[in-house]
Amino acid sequence: MTEPRALQLCPNDHPPFLELCRVHAKALTIAGFQVDTVFLAPPRGLPDIDAHYLDVAGGSLRMALALTRHLADRRYALTVAHRYRALRVAVAARRTHRLGRIICIAHEYGLFERFRRRLWQRMLARDVMFAGVSAPVAAQMLEQQPSLAPVAVLPNAIDLDAFDAALLARAEARRQLNLPSDACLVAVVGRLHAKKRPELALRGFEEAFAALPPNAHLVFVGEGEERATLERSIAHSTLEGCVTLTGAVPGVARYFAAFDLLLATSSEAEAFGMVLLEAMAARLPILCADVPGPRSVLGHDGAYFADVHDLAAKLIDATTQGAGHQRDRLEENFTAAGLAQRYRELLDTRVRT
Repeated sequence: MTEPRALQLCPNDHPPFLELCRVHAKALTIAGFQVDTVFLAPPRGLPDIDAHYLDVAGGSLRMALALTRHLADRRYALTVAHRYRALRVAVAARRTHRLGRIICIAHEYGLFERFRRRLWQRMLARDVMFAGVSAPVAAQMLEQQPSLAPVAVLPNAIDLDAFDAALLARAEARRQLNLPSDACLVAVVGRLHAKKRPELALRGFEEAFAALPPNAHLVFVGEGEERATLERSIAHSTLEGCVTLTGAVPGVARYFAAFDLLLATSSEAEAFGMVLLEAMAARLPILCADVPGPRSVLGHDGAYFADVHDLAAKLIDATTQGAGHQRDRLEENFTAAGLAQRYRELLDTRVRT
């Protein structure tokens, strides 16, 4: 018997979507589908040999035409659209091509904040299934557009086999990142963006510094518009020589063994926190801002802080911990196999209803 086909659409392969689409493809394969992945934009770097890139400028209709030409005579039982742009293209393409059930996954808050989007969904996408990457995202979607009910949760996931195979040894990871070999490294990983609140990490580390291990060192891994502000703050702090900005690091997950602790300071605008999964996979202790999206990842056993003073106090304790204890939670909830089971349950529920 021929396996049903699933089509996966994503606006681009920018981080973290290249890896996320690979994991979704693996999950859908486990769930019994043949999977085709299509990115609407050209590749950011080296293209994924298992995906197709439309590379068509213009609006949703032009992309839909290019998509149907590429799909030729293939027919699909399921289409997974990551983000709103991919959904628009899928809905336009299904006028002339069989795409099966469509599931749209919201990766951020605010998918239906705009009235025009809510109106468009009621007119042209009433039969589309919607999911959020976390329960808070799903809840906000329902609040903004109650007619979507029910909204599922299809969380981000990680390919543990690939992660473990790529992970560098601690000493080698530190050497390649040019980090002190004997330091207690507190890492802040992600874009230097206001949503990530890198200044909060710096202030909390500085407040705690006198009580931290004498070799404590703060590392920011990432690039972004907050870098200049952060550099000025570091220059005016008491942390000279104890803070490193590595800039953007391609394939940063490979280097997680270099760190002793992940400090996650994102604001309530954070819908999920992919870096948390990578830290969990690397068995790192995690100290995280108490906000809904990341809390949905770490669960009740996570270590959270409320403000800068709480961050400083808990950072002192966190730097004395051993290995992180969240790998089991990751394996149960955020792997390709777990995501495959969620797909099965979602599709089975919709068939029965």
